[in-house]
Amino acid sequence: MKCSICHHNEASIYIEQNINGISRKYQMCGECAAKSDITGPVNFVDTGQNVSAIHSFWFAPEGSAISKKSQSMPKICQSCGLSFPDFKKTSMLGCSVCYDTFSVELSEVFRKLQPAAVHRGKIPKVKGVALQKARILSDLKENLRSLVACEEYEEAAKIRDEIRALEAANDAV
Repeated sequence: MKCSICHHNEASIYIEQNINGISRKYQMCGECAAKSDITGPVNFVDTGQNVSAIHSFWFAPEGSAISKKSQSMPKICQSCGLSFPDFKKTSMLGCSVCYDTFSVELSEVFRKLQPAAVHRGKIPKVKGVALQKARILSDLKENLRSLVACEEYEEAAKIRDEIRALEAANDAV
């Protein structure tokens, strides 16, 4: 909803004023609200907080990797000039450099939106079997690394044997 005063910016503050039985309602942007000369008792309802509470599930959950410093001073893409708050409003990045600029913030968003960081879509029919075997092999190697890091040597040995068997089968073909 647009600001009822400037008719340009999005309204983020709603003011309801009731003086001597006369009720007035205003929808204002932050700039117009700061400039307004409304006097008397005023009930402020800042929908920006309500909207941010709803969107916090996607964009800034508690305990996220986004530091308080980066929240007070938003990052801006050097290539296109897009800020992360602008991305939050439109859900659209401006250029390919934005992925690098907002990598920390976007990783939180992507983690909430999709179950895995790796694409698991369709595989082409022509090279599908080879790609599938390569994907299984890379997943096993990653699993092996994590098991060794956690010092789960018995499980790691089983995974190692699976990897060797798959590689031997690939070499035989």
